[in-house]
Amino acid sequence: MPLLVIIVIAFLMLAAGMTKNTQQAIDAPVAVAAARAQVEQYQLFMFVATLYMQDYSGGAGSIVWSTLKTARGAPSGAVGGNMPASWRVVVAADKSWVACTDLDERAVGIVQQLAANGGHGLQQVNVSASKFMVVGAPADSGKASQCN
Repeated sequence: MPLLVIIVIAFLMLAAGMTKNTQQAIDAPVAVAAARAQVEQYQLFMFVATLYMQDYSGGAGSIVWSTLKTARGAPSGAVGGNMPASWRVVVAADKSWVACTDLDERAVGIVQQLAANGGHGLQQVNVSASKFMVVGAPADSGKASQCN
């Protein structure tokens, strides 16, 4: 009888492991597609933020998407679109700025690969349990603390 119990337990463990691996195989393409979509949003956000900041004459503060998308030259698709509510640009008194865009872990990996291929200095910085991407020299990663 104990041998039968051991065989049943082993079978259940094996079946549970196979179910988990099958579910991961199904979920992986969905997660990758979601990460790629978030990267496309990030790229649009950074493009429009860069356009906006080229003409920026205001002071230090935080700028949200509804303001950024009014940038001269922003694509018409950006004007009608939305971004995650937490995404914003924070401007320092010296007019330097950082984009506060918390990203999914898979999206962070894709953005880092794109930056490495393009020669940009891009670092992931963790601030208050969120992951932000900072573009620029390694010293610029201190700017991410403005995202709090």
